[in-house]
Amino acid sequence: MKKFILSLLLIIGLSVPAEAVVVTGGNIGGYEFFVSPTITIQNAAYVLGNCIGGIITVPVAITTGVTGLINKFTFISNAGSTVTKQIYVFTSNPSSSTCTDKSTFTIAAADRPKLITSFPVTPVVPTGVTFSVAEVSGLTLPFTTSGNANIYLMISEGGSETPAATNDYILNIMGVKEAQ
Repeated sequence: MKKFILSLLLIIGLSVPAEAVVVTGGNIGGYEFFVSPTITIQNAAYVLGNCIGGIITVPVAITTGVTGLINKFTFISNAGSTVTKQIYVFTSNPSSSTCTDKSTFTIAAADRPKLITSFPVTPVVPTGVTFSVAEVSGLTLPFTTSGNANIYLMISEGGSETPAATNDYILNIMGVKEAQ
């Protein structure tokens, strides 16, 4: 019954307030999920159009064919970068595309049907802190995991910068999914 209700809400495009536990670290269960995938970058100069961190695997389920909604993305730079990034979200691995860290970023024609959405994030430094943050919330991006229990991200550099450390960037993703 819960699966039917979530599917119905997805079909009519409503945002679904989750009422289950939030879990972290990729151990996902219940209806709501919070994932913070590792973004491995270099402490070296990135230029406009470079891929940041390669293809990023985001575990959102424990089985294949799971449907859900992504509600919120938060991008954080520990060093306070304010350079815009473009985030691309895919239902399955965009393996025909080029997205090796610090290389030229391209999305192959074969991977375009896998693309759920793309949006820019421009971090700002809040008053009184040294890090920067960009948040995209209020989203209702439907997904269905295809062939595995993951969605995939690619991040493109929107300018020129040198990250302060190899762990400078943090990406948090929140959403809801059907019970498994």
